[in-house]
Amino acid sequence: TWAYRFAPHLSIQAGVNVQTFILAVGSRREEDSTTTYSPLAQIKLENWNGLDIQAGYRWYTNTSFSNQLTPSFAASYTPFDKITVHASFAEGFQDGFEVADFFDQTSLYYNAGIQLRDIIPKTTIEALYFNSDVEVDRRFIGAADGFAGGFDNVRIQGIELSTTVQVNDKFAISSFYN
Repeated sequence: TWAYRFAPHLSIQAGVNVQTFILAVGSRREEDSTTTYSPLAQIKLENWNGLDIQAGYRWYTNTSFSNQLTPSFAASYTPFDKITVHASFAEGFQDGFEVADFFDQTSLYYNAGIQLRDIIPKTTIEALYFNSDVEVDRRFIGAADGFAGGFDNVRIQGIELSTTVQVNDKFAISSFYN
């Protein structure tokens, strides 16, 4: 990963993730593998009058199958020392060969929350709403395996509550509910 800071509050990052997977089908020949390349870039605005913004893209490309461009965005605002509101959005993609069921998965995730610090001394309280929509593409196996094919959609959403008490500089106690 490469990073460059333009100004005290503004930076960019770029990089690439490369992975090779050996496929568990047929013989173990060289052509029974696939390689993914995921170049990424993002820009960050940090602590500008209490505002943090991050926006980025990842391009997922595969030597055997899929290509996908996935954006992400996150923002947080701290109007006072003890309160931060935040939200994020991201699209995701996972090639079927990575999850061993040979079905591509796309996802959409977003959340919004608030964090309160030291309202009670040495305590952080956070509430977060989250939503994740996952779509599994099963179209391409229909004829070969006798499956009907199509799409499966899954939605996961809820509220997460957490509390952390900083007992001393080396020990904290946390609790979570979701």
